[in-house]
Amino acid sequence: MGHRRQPRRGLYGAFAEAFTSPHHGQQFPAEHLTSSYWGIVAYDAVIAAATALHNAAAHGSSPSGIPNHYAVRNELYVLRNNAVAGASGHFGIDKNGNRTNTDSVTTVHGLGKSLSTMTRPGN
Repeated sequence: MGHRRQPRRGLYGAFAEAFTSPHHGQQFPAEHLTSSYWGIVAYDAVIAAATALHNAAAHGSSPSGIPNHYAVRNELYVLRNNAVAGASGHFGIDKNGNRTNTDSVTTVHGLGKSLSTMTRPGN
């Protein structure tokens, strides 16, 4: 759950618990947190969507304060210049919906090994 000297190690514990808890009858296996990039991809997708939703609500003019899906989509596509602090590093979304800054993805380590080493066939 993170190194003892890491002041934010509790955040990972909360994420790991939420990631492996059942949601609407579906659940990620706990092994995905240490044997693949699924946890990182899931976190980055959710934080990008949540950021766009938050921005749409803040910029919206809906009387209910709840933005529609078009407003959220529009905000998602303007998340540029490292607007999202993801688990894999800061990134943005370009006009085509693709992640920006793919060359600066944070290296992920698990159990003392690089995750990419752990997920190679035969390991």
